[in-house]
Amino acid sequence: MKYVWLGMVSLLMSACSSIPTHSPAHLVGQVETGKASYYAMKYQFRTTASGACFG
Repeated sequence: MKYVWLGMVSLLMSACSSIPTHSPAHLVGQVETGKASYYAMKYQFRTTASGACFG
Protein backbone atom coordinates (compact mmCIF):
# COMPACT_ATOMS: atom_id res chain seq x y z
CA MET A 1 0.00 0.00 0.00
CA LYS A 2 2.89 2.31 0.80
CA TYR A 3 4.31 1.92 -2.71
CA VAL A 4 0.94 2.56 -4.34
CA TRP A 5 0.66 5.85 -2.45
CA LEU A 6 4.22 6.80 -3.39
CA GLY A 7 3.54 5.97 -7.04
CA MET A 8 0.37 8.08 -7.08
CA VAL A 9 2.17 11.05 -5.53
CA SER A 10 5.07 10.84 -7.99
CA LEU A 11 2.65 10.55 -10.92
CA LEU A 12 0.74 13.60 -9.73
CA MET A 13 3.92 15.62 -9.29
CA SER A 14 5.23 14.71 -12.73
CA ALA A 15 1.90 15.66 -14.33
CA CYS A 16 2.05 19.11 -12.73
CA SER A 17 5.58 19.85 -13.88
CA SER A 18 4.94 20.40 -17.57
CA ILE A 19 6.35 23.93 -17.73
CA PRO A 20 7.31 25.05 -21.24
CA THR A 21 11.03 25.56 -21.67
CA HIS A 22 10.65 28.60 -23.92
CA SER A 23 8.18 31.43 -24.53
CA PRO A 24 6.36 31.88 -27.84
CA ALA A 25 8.18 34.44 -30.00
CA HIS A 26 5.14 36.74 -30.30
CA LEU A 27 4.99 37.11 -26.47
CA VAL A 28 8.64 37.88 -25.81
CA GLY A 29 9.05 41.49 -24.68
CA GLN A 30 5.31 42.07 -24.23
CA VAL A 31 4.30 43.69 -20.93
CA GLU A 32 0.86 43.63 -19.34
CA THR A 33 -0.25 45.59 -16.30
CA GLY A 34 -3.47 45.76 -14.37
CA LYS A 35 -5.20 45.19 -11.09
CA ALA A 36 -6.49 41.88 -9.85
CA SER A 37 -8.36 40.73 -6.79
CA TYR A 38 -9.63 37.43 -5.50
CA TYR A 39 -12.53 36.66 -3.23
CA ALA A 40 -13.47 33.19 -2.05
CA MET A 41 -16.55 31.64 -3.65
CA LYS A 42 -18.57 32.21 -0.50
CA TYR A 43 -18.26 35.99 -1.08
CA GLN A 44 -19.17 35.99 -4.77
CA PHE A 45 -22.08 38.31 -5.57
CA ARG A 46 -22.52 39.38 -1.94
CA THR A 47 -22.39 43.01 -0.91
CA THR A 48 -19.95 44.73 1.38
CA ALA A 49 -20.91 46.91 4.33
CA SER A 50 -20.85 49.94 2.02
CA GLY A 51 -23.12 48.22 -0.50
CA ALA A 52 -20.45 47.49 -3.15
CA CYS A 53 -20.71 44.10 -4.85
CA PHE A 54 -17.93 41.50 -4.45
CA GLY A 55 -18.77 39.92 -7.79
